[in-house]
Amino acid sequence: MIRNVPNKYTKSALLQLNDMNHANAYDFFYLPIDFRNNSGNLGYAFLNLKDPLGIVALVEDFSGKRWERHKSEKVCEIAYAHIQ
Repeated sequence: MIRNVPNKYTKSALLQLNDMNHANAYDFFYLPIDFRNNSGNLGYAFLNLKDPLGIVALVEDFSGKRWERHKSEKVCEIAYAHIQ
């Protein structure tokens, strides 16, 4: 699970960022959209990695880092989803 995604990130923008180093490492991606408030995404995304060891590289690339686009103060967190 990718947490603290800035609301203005789109699916394609987040996938483009992820695919720079992890293009074929996952088989499922879901970024829920906030249709009720029409304000972008809900701030988290689900990413299923094909190989459990891929989490190490993902954490090194994203966890604890600020998002490059949209000048957000949010800091990315990588976590296991509550329900797998």
